[in-house]
Amino acid sequence: MSSNPQTLGYRPSVEIDLDRLVGNFQRLAARHPDAEPAAVVKCNAYGLGISPCTRALAAKANCPTFFVAHPEEGAAVKSVVRELDIDARVFVLNGPSTNSLEIFNEAGLLPVLNSRDQATLWAQAFPDAAAALHVDVGMNRLGVPTQDVDELLQIPSLAPTLLMAHLSHAGTPEDAINEAQLKKFGLLTQKLPGVP
Repeated sequence: MSSNPQTLGYRPSVEIDLDRLVGNFQRLAARHPDAEPAAVVKCNAYGLGISPCTRALAAKANCPTFFVAHPEEGAAVKSVVRELDIDARVFVLNGPSTNSLEIFNEAGLLPVLNSRDQATLWAQAFPDAAAALHVDVGMNRLGVPTQDVDELLQIPSLAPTLLMAHLSHAGTPEDAINEAQLKKFGLLTQKLPGVP
């Protein structure tokens, strides 16, 4: 038996408090003052609204960097920050494809490169253009396998400006696998000195 809110006499609603969103962002940023904070606003800011969340984080929290899943979301974020006259970086987690290069170029988006094919495509289309390199240290979902990083770094005109990974057990900090994955990541950072 299912319940219909209309027959029960109430309609559920959600109130999004953007000041609390900004406060949460600022508290997290303050915990690591030497790090550059970023906001992930993919999937319509997880259903909270990409435009109002981006506007609040950019204008009230001075968020310098945003991550989205797809280039169309990135274009929406860029539209908001440009309207505010704020220069923010917008990275696209799923990386570029031949069909999306135009929107990357027009909106000024930065790709997260997850494979050799994406890295080659990006370097050929936009030589020496900024990009993030996502390495797989054990998540086994997205990212360049660690054993392929040396070969990928030989691609002419590839200029990674950010190196990133995703810990498979980040939600359980005490899990020993995190330390092993961080060690792998640390070794990879040595291959890109000076790249955050």
